[in-house]
Amino acid sequence: MDKDELDLEQILAEFSPRPAASQPEPPQEPEEESPTPGPETLEPEPEQEEAGPQPGPETPGSAEEPEETPAGPAAEVPEPPAEKEKEKEEKKPRRKLFEPKKPEVKYIGENVIEFPEEDTSMTGRIGKLFEKADEYAEQMFPADDVPDDPERERREQLLPGVDWEEEPTHVPPARKRHRDRSPKPDVPPIQLAARYKKGLGFLHTRTVLALVLALAQIYWMLALPKGWPIPFPMTDALQNGPLRYQISAVLLAVSALVGLDVLGKGLGCLIKLHLEWETVLLFSVAAAVGDALTMPTLGDRGGQMPYCGVAALAIFFALWGRFLRRRALRQSCRVAGSATQPYRVSLEEKFWDNADAYAKSSGESTGYGSQVQGSDGITRAQHIAAPLILLLCVVCSLFASVGQQKPELFFWSLSATLTAGCGFSAFLVFPMPFSAVTSRLAKVGAALAGWDGYRPGKGEQGVVLTDGDLFPPGSVTLNGLKLCGELSIETAASYTATLIRETGSGMEKPFSDLLRTQGTIYRKVTRVMFHEGGVSGVIGGRQVLVGSAAFMEIMHIELPQGLKVKNAVFCAVSGTLEAIFALNYRLHPAIRPAIHSLIANRLDPILATRDFLVIPDMLRQRFKLPVDKMEFPNLDRRRELSEPGRPSDALLAAVLCREGLGPYAEAVVGGKRLVSAAGFGGAFALLGSLAGIALAVYLVGAGAFASLSAGTMLAYLLLWLVPGALISSWTCRY
Repeated sequence: MDKDELDLEQILAEFSPRPAASQPEPPQEPEEESPTPGPETLEPEPEQEEAGPQPGPETPGSAEEPEETPAGPAAEVPEPPAEKEKEKEEKKPRRKLFEPKKPEVKYIGENVIEFPEEDTSMTGRIGKLFEKADEYAEQMFPADDVPDDPERERREQLLPGVDWEEEPTHVPPARKRHRDRSPKPDVPPIQLAARYKKGLGFLHTRTVLALVLALAQIYWMLALPKGWPIPFPMTDALQNGPLRYQISAVLLAVSALVGLDVLGKGLGCLIKLHLEWETVLLFSVAAAVGDALTMPTLGDRGGQMPYCGVAALAIFFALWGRFLRRRALRQSCRVAGSATQPYRVSLEEKFWDNADAYAKSSGESTGYGSQVQGSDGITRAQHIAAPLILLLCVVCSLFASVGQQKPELFFWSLSATLTAGCGFSAFLVFPMPFSAVTSRLAKVGAALAGWDGYRPGKGEQGVVLTDGDLFPPGSVTLNGLKLCGELSIETAASYTATLIRETGSGMEKPFSDLLRTQGTIYRKVTRVMFHEGGVSGVIGGRQVLVGSAAFMEIMHIELPQGLKVKNAVFCAVSGTLEAIFALNYRLHPAIRPAIHSLIANRLDPILATRDFLVIPDMLRQRFKLPVDKMEFPNLDRRRELSEPGRPSDALLAAVLCREGLGPYAEAVVGGKRLVSAAGFGGAFALLGSLAGIALAVYLVGAGAFASLSAGTMLAYLLLWLVPGALISSWTCRY
């Protein structure tokens, strides 16, 4: 900077009040005045008459030395400079591009500076625009400037993995749960199992007989066109006359008598106008018999046989599905009635994270008998699909025969479309996977309570896990204890066991055993408060704290140096540590596979534990569990989710007769996979029926008798059994 240029600080220093004259300032070397004034000068004050000699301005760049003021009590602060002496014009320092112009400052009086005027230049406007943008950016997130709570940060550091605030990550759309309008009577499971047992052996015999009759008809259906050997002598009338068609109709009538209960159910559904797949089977059998009896009159279609053998095989599959379902229901009811006080598994709506969750509670099997007798989802879907299939078959048959000016082909067209539409797999869509899942669950003491408790929901679902699920009774044992204060072992054990009992956790059993060993009793406790990592209360007028090591640090209780006990319960009385109880946790071998099975099937484990030692870090470090895929709510939510007497109107999903996570996870996963398998199987069955009807209409219209023969129809329907069999075998692979 040149000697003749002054900055803003120097100008303010020049017009500021001078110090007292008690200490003379050292003289400064005079500088030459700049002959060229600056472009901007300070506005002078109005001219006044001199009242006396006034001191010059004290500025490092001034040309004259200031006069010394004599020291003394009469020394006064000098007044502003006289206006007769013009202020020297100084040059302003150079400004950078887009740098706001510094406002002019004018001295008015003692210690008073005029508020700077608004700068209306372009650079000033741009500078103010940048300032407003910075202010707006600072106000966008005011919470970032607020210091965090150090106590909360300390809790989160000592107790990691706790969901302090429940924030829903996904909100599935609301769906209406199905409930039967006319529920069945709630029969006890044992009586219901005895009811399902009656007639089960006879149903099995009729199923085998229907299979034998169907195989005989299929051989008769294929032997004549292909020239296969016949076990009895063939006459010309039997081989080429109408008698062979009539024999097919008679054999189909015998099969219908064997499966009379199935066809009777189809007729009953027709009368009630509540059609099911048995109604489609009834029409298929009637159309096949009608086609066989009218073939000698309307034409033999090139020597092809009617679809009587295919319809007889459909009766067998209907009986087989009925047998599998009845046997599975009996087995499930036997398991549900084997325990006097079983565990109930129910699907609670929006239970955690705004999503559905399975919860287990102890109680009775009330409602099981009513719910297990209800219809499944596949049957309800057939109430819509069956009438559409029947209507489609009639319309397409009329179009392919009468619409093509071939009315003599109507019975054949109707029989072909109905036989193709009544697929074999539709009778096994639900019974086959239901039987497989029931057999597996019966081995672990679990029984499904029908379809309604496992209705599929959108998005992931949760499974609430409590202390008893992860560590059943006997899994937590006392490993040792140590006294650190003046209390006796009986008193310390009594205080600790009393507060542990208030938590309702799985640690209650080892401490109750300790009380019996020491010959002491529980104490009366008041002002019980639950905390993350521990519990506090007042016993005998003294404040007692029981919890983990992290809880003691949070409550500022001094712990022994070099303490290496990981799973230990600490007891502090009146702010002093009194006892340490070491615990040993043993994880059952079935727990880890059960948790992995839940996670693999998109079921989020929710740790609603009341044991303050069972935290995510302990489960990860000690037992290598995937806690990053589990939910660990805060203390209040955990106690709410694990409340034993919590009222609920949720539908029953399963009944468990054994303790532990193994049967619980098996029932939840098995029920969910059953619903998924039945849904996929039903979709494939409906697709096969629609495709078969379309092919039958096309071939009838084209008059392709050989392409639409009974053997071709049989092969087509058997091929559509493969997807259902694969899906059913997949159901139990978990």
